[in-house]
Amino acid sequence: MNSSNTFFRMGGENEFVRKAMGIPGRCEEPELRWLYDLALKAPPGLPMVELGTFQGRTAAVLCAVAAQVGLEVITIDNYVQDPCFVGWAWHGGDPGPRKPPEEYAKLTRENLARLGLMARVVIGDSATVPTGVGEIGLLFIDSEHNAERFNAECDAWLPLMAKGGILACHDYQQPIWPTMTPAIDERIRLRTEEWEYLGLTMWLVGFKKKG
Repeated sequence: MNSSNTFFRMGGENEFVRKAMGIPGRCEEPELRWLYDLALKAPPGLPMVELGTFQGRTAAVLCAVAAQVGLEVITIDNYVQDPCFVGWAWHGGDPGPRKPPEEYAKLTRENLARLGLMARVVIGDSATVPTGVGEIGLLFIDSEHNAERFNAECDAWLPLMAKGGILACHDYQQPIWPTMTPAIDERIRLRTEEWEYLGLTMWLVGFKKKG
């Protein structure tokens, strides 16, 4: 399923992004295109990790890039405490009764499968590295949207990032989540000896780890 031809069968970047937008989520189309560009900059041969899955909209973008070069995408969500759940109906999600985490993970896999893609969908703590995961080429943080969680995730995952690795963070300068911008600034953007600023599209900011 996750073959190098998948992306091209979907009609290339423009058509793929349109289809990915059909999956419920918070990232907008310009952000998906920026995430796609960032993923293309990641070092070859290393897995990509997403923290905060929701229903798989952004995971689909990472999977589409990874499929072209045979990489693994690992996406992690507890499907329980993410504040996004209060807005599922608003974001085109499930307005009905809450489901168990296993059902939301299954829904994520199904959403990806409809695009001919797949990821390793993990139900768990985004600040805990799953067994067997080593060096990574890309980290996308879009989980609980607060400084405490962001810093915990950085503590767990940044040591695993390869030189030249790509870090993408959602909700930068987003007023709904006011603690995210100062946290990203303090931990990443102002540490110019460690990180190269790549740009910002809407609320999605990108960095490259210097080596």
